[in-house]
Amino acid sequence: MKLTGATMIFALAAVLVAGCGTMRKVSKATTGLVTGDREAPHESAWNSERTWKKISDNPPTYAPYNYSGAVDSGGEWLTDERDGKRLFIPVGGVDGIPASVLRAEAWKATRK
Repeated sequence: MKLTGATMIFALAAVLVAGCGTMRKVSKATTGLVTGDREAPHESAWNSERTWKKISDNPPTYAPYNYSGAVDSGGEWLTDERDGKRLFIPVGGVDGIPASVLRAEAWKATRK
């Protein structure tokens, strides 16, 4: 089957239009994550799944809900510059939650 010039132009235009619609949807979905907010959201917004438990009040410090080790035993801290809350990510994660998932959740909570 031969493609004529008009058929080729129509096919390329359809792909271009479809691609533009997809890009618009993706950019709307990620705008809040990229730009961040000036005020930190309430804990109920970023910890709705109860991934984190508060282990200290000053500054607000959180560890994964099922983490039982010491927070000074190595790991990574993410800090929210807006309100000072700190989230601890233990090396290797915790039972049932890999470190990569905890890091992604902490990033969303701190808007890093």
